[in-house]
Amino acid sequence: MTGSERPLGVLIISYLFPPVGGGGVPRAQKLVKYLPDFGIRPVVLAACPPPYLQRDESRLKDLPRHVPIYRVPHPRWHLALSGLFRGGAGGVAAPGGRPEGGVPEGASGGKSVGRTSSGAGRPAEAAPADGSAGPVLPRFVRRWLRSAAMRLREGLFIPDEEIVWARRAVRAGLSAIRTHRVDVLFSTSGPVTNHLVALLIRRKTGLPWVADFRDPWTDNMHFTALPWRAALERAMERAVFRAASRVTTVTQAFREGFLARYPDAAIEVIYNGFDPEDVVRLRAEAGDLRPPDGVLRFAHTGIFYPKRHPRAFFQALHDLIAAGRLRPEEVRLDFAGQFDPPGRDDNRRAAEALGLGDLVVDHGALPYGAALRLLAASTVLLLVGDLDLRAGQYIPGKLFDYLAVGRPILALLRPGEAEAIVRRLPGAYVAPPDDGAAIRAVLERLVDDWRAGRLTAGIDVLREPAFEPYRRDRQAAAFAALFRQVVSEASSRS
Repeated sequence: MTGSERPLGVLIISYLFPPVGGGGVPRAQKLVKYLPDFGIRPVVLAACPPPYLQRDESRLKDLPRHVPIYRVPHPRWHLALSGLFRGGAGGVAAPGGRPEGGVPEGASGGKSVGRTSSGAGRPAEAAPADGSAGPVLPRFVRRWLRSAAMRLREGLFIPDEEIVWARRAVRAGLSAIRTHRVDVLFSTSGPVTNHLVALLIRRKTGLPWVADFRDPWTDNMHFTALPWRAALERAMERAVFRAASRVTTVTQAFREGFLARYPDAAIEVIYNGFDPEDVVRLRAEAGDLRPPDGVLRFAHTGIFYPKRHPRAFFQALHDLIAAGRLRPEEVRLDFAGQFDPPGRDDNRRAAEALGLGDLVVDHGALPYGAALRLLAASTVLLLVGDLDLRAGQYIPGKLFDYLAVGRPILALLRPGEAEAIVRRLPGAYVAPPDDGAAIRAVLERLVDDWRAGRLTAGIDVLREPAFEPYRRDRQAAAFAALFRQVVSEASSRS
């Protein structure tokens, strides 16, 4: 901020916010951390953390002490009803019904596939996949109940389940604006309800508005809806794009897709990324974290679901063991997050069927710092992309954590921006997520390099100019400049 620029106030509308954990949180979290460095005073409008989302209290340490945070509760009836949609457990997917955000809280607590989470002791029997206790209904009954509940949710909550939060959020947002000087609105999705809250506040206040899409809305590869609902959501999306002063998104492919639908929209790309302070802290804490000699330790963090799973990797690994290229005692597979979607156990069953059950450790949901330490203690970081042919348009948020850790990466990705980033790294092994022969070939090369001591670490992302756009502090600077621009444009029109 120059001496002539006055501080600006921004109302950040983000349903997901610390102490909620998971992949949908850092965008708003790191903006709140760094925006004050650029003369922007954030005020936060968020949800009171619902009980079915993972909590990560460590994320609160990032937040400046005096940032006002307006936390809006859910209606009590919705909290009661949400148990039906989640089978009495800790969640299905991210808020918004699409797998981008939080990891279910019920995934934590030491559930494992073939070992306990410490890797010691006898093989542990897997807990019920839906996280429930006591007698377990037959699998087909549980799946039927979950399917019926999801159909009910699809008809009740549009555009997502968080719409029940919107009315109270608008009232709280208007109260925040009356109390604090707010010059610009910022909403980030998912869930896309955030944008509807911002739209209503904009209509009541006339404030300029930046709408941030971490994923597409109706062009999302996970978007499935009845025809009448799809038409309604497209109308909502049009209203957001017409009313927003600017739209931001996180990949060039997303920008091109939005422009194809809304050619008159002003859309900019500001990537997701890594926090340089987290990188420095990790290096200080993880200096002694290394896998044991003679152990090829793979680690993956994040959520698996039906269209993103590790089963092709399991098959390739099984084939190498069967061919004598690897011994089972040489391999460990660590997974943190959601190993199987609630109500399903396809990944666990596949690992066991291929004789890999005792190699897999399911750590469940971990705090962010613990997840980074798990990655740092690994030989190779496993990145599994979606099977959908459009998956190349996406950059998984975990990729930036992997870059920060600096270990070799085995990336199973569709061609696109994420694959291009990985291929720039010296320690990268890349194959399509559904090409078993290619996965086996690249895994053979990786194993050969490991045995020969040729595995190459990643690059120093803090020193490479090509990775500047992926730094959270640089992204905050870009948002600060954008906020000043839309406020200036609004002032010139008034």
